Amino acid sequence: MIQFEQLPSPPDLPPWVTLPPEVVAIVAVVVVVGTVLLIAPLVRAFARRIEGGGSKAIRAELEETRRRLDAMEQQALTSGEVEASLHRLEDVEERLDFMERVLSSGKENAAP
Repeated sequence: MIQFEQLPSPPDLPPWVTLPPEVVAIVAVVVVVGTVLLIAPLVRAFARRIEGGGSKAIRAELEETRRRLDAMEQQALTSGEVEASLHRLEDVEERLDFMERVLSSGKENAAP
């Protein structure tokens, strides 16, 4: 009877070491191509955004918003609302100062 010598089992090695080089190369190519295919649309969209070439609808909405803001600012300046608010604020400050003086003089008169 023939006895075969048992070979020692190899230590636990990572899969890329024990796989044939062709399989490792194919997996690497698939990973790179998949990554490029997934990231390419994102890079194009980002480049378009940096370039300022967003969609026409977004640009139209932005222009409409700017126009409305300019109209609101112009209306506020021409209607005098800002000046009226400042005048009312000054009036309230004067009344507050007067009330503080009245209260402080009342405390001085009440204290013997």
